[in-house]
Amino acid sequence: MSNNSEYKGISDMLTEAQRDAKVGNIISADEMLKRTPSDLETPKYRVLASRKNGLEIRRNEQFSVCSVTMKELSGNTSGSDKESAAKLSNPQLSGATSFGALAGYLFGKNEQSKAMKMTTPVFTEGEGDLKKMSFVLPSDYWTDGSVNEAPKPLSDSAVKVASVEGCERAVLAFGGFG
Repeated sequence: MSNNSEYKGISDMLTEAQRDAKVGNIISADEMLKRTPSDLETPKYRVLASRKNGLEIRRNEQFSVCSVTMKELSGNTSGSDKESAAKLSNPQLSGATSFGALAGYLFGKNEQSKAMKMTTPVFTEGEGDLKKMSFVLPSDYWTDGSVNEAPKPLSDSAVKVASVEGCERAVLAFGGFG
């Protein structure tokens, strides 16, 4: 295990994850946290249970997200989401278009043209057209009612913004593509 000072950013984290995947290492959530750049905000949580395969059951405190579902995104064949996804996605990867649309929103493709910081984690749930990807918004928007202060998605975007009450989630650390 390495200490946090060895991980300078996302590209270093991806390189290390690819190296681990090649040799079959299963990465624990603790190890993944050590690899996470220190300036990324993460909602507070408590680990309720852990498994050998890296699975954790967590109880999260309140936070807010921006989300998009595949069904809504696939119906949006023009506009800001398509442009963002084309710049940021790899069509061979499942969820790449969702990632591009959400990253576009965070990086300033919103009504206020306000860029926000990336956060962790990224949530995915559901399957097929109902599959939803969500990015956690910065902590400025986590308290009661503050999600209403978040930049509004562009009118031609499938991105939705919502508050998430405290919840339990099963979490698997994503080690990257090997």
